[in-house]
Amino acid sequence: MQVPNLVTVPPESMTPLELLRSRPVARARDLEQAGLSRVALQRLVQRGVVKRLRRGVYSRSGEGRVTEHHDLALVAARIAHGVVCLLSALRFHRIGTQSPSEVWMAIDLKARKPRPDVPPIKIVRFSGRALTAGIERHIIEGVTVSITSPARPLPTVSSIATRSVSMWH
Repeated sequence: MQVPNLVTVPPESMTPLELLRSRPVARARDLEQAGLSRVALQRLVQRGVVKRLRRGVYSRSGEGRVTEHHDLALVAARIAHGVVCLLSALRFHRIGTQSPSEVWMAIDLKARKPRPDVPPIKIVRFSGRALTAGIERHIIEGVTVSITSPARPLPTVSSIATRSVSMWH
């Protein structure tokens, strides 16, 4: 079953504040598509109506629907083309005991490198089937998050996790 990408497709008839009410996390791009200019968004932030969570990601002030996977929603909103993988995917599926201090995100070999931000992100690069096979889509805090399935071979996890990869803090 294909889950619509809620990060990039706001309903046409929604006002920007309705969009923020329906989703705890929204990108500036989505709010702009719903009719809110960047200047107006900045004014809402200054008045305390909207809270800037990170570069390009916003929520209503006082939003209380934060889940244990909040960091995954933030990273997926920021890197919509990425896939949560390896240690972060294992943690999401409650496999193993490791709790990574950064979000592991797979992106295409040729994709632009995302800017460092909070929460810390560990980027790994895959191509072709290695990036697209065994992907599940979950809705976390109103954001569609692509996550590798638990059926993905665990030897891949251990072999990649021990290699040197790009890490941001």
